[in-house]
Order: sequence, then structure tokens, then C-alpha cells
Amino acid sequence: MTQQHTTGTGLRGALPFSITFLLVPLIIAMALDLLPDFVPWFVPWVIFPAIPFFINLEALFKNDVPSLDPGTPESKVLWHIAITVAWGVSYPILVIVVLWAVCNIPTLMLYERIVLLLFCGMCGRLTVVTSHDLIHRPKFWMRRLGEFAVSALAMPHWHTEHVYRHHVNVATPLDRESARVGQSFYNFFFTGLPYVYADAIRFQLRRLARRGLPFWHRSNPVLLWIGMWVGWIVLAFAIGGWLGLIAWAFILLFAAWGTRSVDYLQHYGLQRILKPNGKYEPIQPHHSWNYSSSSNYLYTAYALGSGCGVQPLDVVVAACMWNV
Repeated sequence: MTQQHTTGTGLRGALPFSITFLLVPLIIAMALDLLPDFVPWFVPWVIFPAIPFFINLEALFKNDVPSLDPGTPESKVLWHIAITVAWGVSYPILVIVVLWAVCNIPTLMLYERIVLLLFCGMCGRLTVVTSHDLIHRPKFWMRRLGEFAVSALAMPHWHTEHVYRHHVNVATPLDRESARVGQSFYNFFFTGLPYVYADAIRFQLRRLARRGLPFWHRSNPVLLWIGMWVGWIVLAFAIGGWLGLIAWAFILLFAAWGTRSVDYLQHYGLQRILKPNGKYEPIQPHHSWNYSSSSNYLYTAYALGSGCGVQPLDVVVAACMWNV
């Protein structure tokens, strides 16, 4: 009989992943100016950078971190799913609160407003990770929640781009999320970011054309994306005018900078072999630099720490790989 893995199941296994929820009440308290004046400096520059440090330290002393058996029943991970769903619901609300506070609370000092935007962008990087799990769920409402969560970062198209484009074309010249050897991060970021939007739209339009359906058909997800994009633009402007739009743009660009730097590292320089029949070899674990459990810990540490204080990985990506 095959022994079933129970490592990390149930509430006890899910609790470590709920630690990030401590960020939500803290950021809201900061936004409403309910903390003592010294705390906004003390928390972001001292406490939070220590979190990824200890996670990295734990990963270094383990050869590998146990993963759940792929056959683990969903009933064993309901708490994990609940945390993921709760974060997907919470983040758009957090963005609204931060935008309102930055634009409308006069007692907040300039550095406090900047810290709030940085923290909101950092949580956006975590939201992309959460959305990644949601868009791969079999239930339709979870996939829609994943799209809604990252719509706060102007990324409702991400489900299409990631699942139907990146998964198929990863580690090939057809994938703009797979960095080439010698490609600088700046080139990767500024050329790839607008491309993935256009590519997702073109993909959905081609699907409609194959089915003989017009652009305005209700099954066209691009209409939903446009609605989300326009909705967030109108909402940000209603909250704070042009300042609200600038603040929202700062949040989504800061989040995009972090998530794209992870994308840059994950597939940098890796290439699937093109076979004589014109097709690329099947995707294998070695087509990503990040496929072990230990490296997943490091990835989580980066997502946590990338919005706090000094950004070591941002520095490595942006400065040490200057190859245009």
C-alpha cells in the first residue's frame, strides 16, 4: 500500500501561509494613521526584512522541503484553499483603502504615503502568486477570482497569457516571459510587458474568429478585461483625481517590477530543443530554474522581502545583468 503524505495538511499545515495576512491590518492601520509616528519607519526597515532572511536561512539548512503528494485529497487542503481565496478577495479592498488614504488623509506625511504605496505594491507581488494558484483551479469561480484579484494590478488578462501562451511556449523564442541569454532585465521588462497584453488580446480574438463569433460576443473575455481596466481607472480617479491615478500606477508598476524580475530569473537562458518535425521538445523541470521545493521557499522569501527596504534580487537582476 502506498503511504499517503500528510505533511502540511489541515489547519496546522496552512497556518504558516497565513502569516502574510498580518500585513493587511498593519497596512490598514498605517493608512488610517492609527499607529505611533515611529512605527511606519520601524516596521518596514527592521522587522519585515528579517522575514525573508529567516526563510532563506531555513532553506539553506535543508536539502529539500517536503511537498504534498499530488494525490492529496482536496479535503486535506481546504484551509490552504481558504487562505488563497481570502487573499484574492482582500487585496482589491486593500488597494482601495490605500489609494483613499494616500489621497485623502492630510495627517499622513509624505514618507508614510510612499511606504503605504510600497507595501501595497509588495502585497501585489504576493497577489500574483495567489492568483497563479487560483487560475489553475478547476472551478470556474476560482479562476474568475484569480482574474479579479490581479485586475487591481491591471492584469486581468494574465489567465490567458499565462495558461494559453506561457505554458505552451515556455523556453522558446515565442515566449516573451522566457528571457534570452544576454537579454538585460530592462529590455525584458519594457519590451515584454506591453507585448503580453497585446498577445493575450490577439489570442482571444483568434479564438473568436475560429468559432465565427464577433468581437462583441458575450464569450469574449477581452470585454471583461476592458471593463476591469476602465473600472479601476475610473475608481482611482474618483478616489483621488490625477493623484489617485498616479498612486495606482505606482502600485501596479512596483508590483510588475517584482513579478517580472522573478519571471526573468525563472527561465533565463533556458531553451527547449526544436525537433526536426518543427515542434519543440516537451516541457521538462529543467526548463525552469525554480522547480525544487527549496527554491520555492526562496521565491516566497523574495516575494515577501522584495517590497521592504533594500532589494538585493532587484539589484542583481537590474544591475548585474546589464546585457542589452
